[in-house]
Amino acid sequence: MNALITDRAACGHDAGRWLFGDAPFTVIPNGRDFSAYDFSPGTRDRIRAQLGIPDGRYVIGHVGGFNEQKNHVFLIEAFAAALKKSPDLHLVLVGEGDLMPAAQAQARRLGIEGRVNFLGRRTDVGALLCAFDLAVLPSLYEGFPTVAVEWQINGLPSLISSTVTQECAVTDLVRFLPAGDLSAWAEAMADAPSHDFDRTSASRSAQTMLRDAGYEAGGSVDRLNNLYATIARREGVS
Repeated sequence: MNALITDRAACGHDAGRWLFGDAPFTVIPNGRDFSAYDFSPGTRDRIRAQLGIPDGRYVIGHVGGFNEQKNHVFLIEAFAAALKKSPDLHLVLVGEGDLMPAAQAQARRLGIEGRVNFLGRRTDVGALLCAFDLAVLPSLYEGFPTVAVEWQINGLPSLISSTVTQECAVTDLVRFLPAGDLSAWAEAMADAPSHDFDRTSASRSAQTMLRDAGYEAGGSVDRLNNLYATIARREGVS
């Protein structure tokens, strides 16, 4: 493959090293529209009311398809364990997939169906993030998760599996936990409500850091245009 390549680009350093080994490459992050994921207290109240989540609940959210990779069986089991220690927790799962009925059955079997919302596929993920207090990604394996960038734009703390590239942690809002360690995940979720902070300020600060790191959509476009321009100049294309 490398014999046919003139220029190399990847969405991150880990991805580039996996694709190209020691060969040089350009990193062009998968930029996001910050305005679509900005935190809004008003949106938070509206979405919680729509979902029927009582006041005082601490909402843990996950966004991802119901497949083996996303590890919903583990997540629901860990949440059930955390709920025993912290009874004000609530879980919201956004996404669809073949394993969704099994996950719903598991919630019923554990007796926590009243504390779990299965929302299916949604087009208003940015608004839903405002209703979360904590995001979780216990994936068995993963590439570069763009949801992690979206969560940070929103100022949303997150727990992410150690199988995921640490490159996605542009801010200190991200905490990595050992993959498959049920007690560690349950403890972290149960302990999360004790950590309070200014979400609006966290969102603004995170957006500044993400913008500087090139994760705003406009910055990604600029990097791609610069790469094309460099290639055009080299090849003598006007």
